[in-house]
Amino acid sequence: MSRRPRRIQVKEIPDAGEGKNEGIEDILASIDSLQKKRHESNPKSYSAFPLAKIFGMIVIITVIGFAAIVLGNIPLLGPTSIDNSNLSDLDFKIQLLDESEVWLSDYEGNPIILDLFATWCTPCKTQIAELQSIKASFPSVRIISVSVDLNDNIPSLIAYKDTNGMNWVVGRDITQRGGQLFSATSIPTVAFINSDGELTQYYQGVVYYETLAQWISDG
Repeated sequence: MSRRPRRIQVKEIPDAGEGKNEGIEDILASIDSLQKKRHESNPKSYSAFPLAKIFGMIVIITVIGFAAIVLGNIPLLGPTSIDNSNLSDLDFKIQLLDESEVWLSDYEGNPIILDLFATWCTPCKTQIAELQSIKASFPSVRIISVSVDLNDNIPSLIAYKDTNGMNWVVGRDITQRGGQLFSATSIPTVAFINSDGELTQYYQGVVYYETLAQWISDG
């Protein structure tokens, strides 16, 4: 805990996939086509519509982007680093599924994989499958999955844990402090804290078994 804090670089989620930009371009092309038809029917009126066209484009792009974020397909943009790298500076309260409360630092002394998630997040289920493999291969590593969505109440989290076979610590970020400290601007957000209480790895997006195993090996 006495080592000097260092800046941990954030690795952003890869591009959400092909097709979304094409969909937006199709919509913009449709708007342009409608404007040209308006111009053909009434040439004098075309010059009066550029601002309306720009406004319409902004509204459409905003709506599409917001919908994609809600569905968990496009990550929110976040900061590029976490300034603190010691567990003492990253500690936060977790409500467990029996409604008791612990602190992240209560698990200090063991390597910790912190998984920040929400039950509605589709990529988070992929992360759970990778964590199951890690749990089987590295039983000494503490896996702690914490929901950062206050709408995930205890009954819903119990059902989610049972359905997805999460045989490790699951809880809620009831103060929303954990999401802030770990800059969880997209989920899943996964962090590795070594047995010395140092944050050594941090990633926004799904982290697969091979990478997690390397994190553990590197300490």
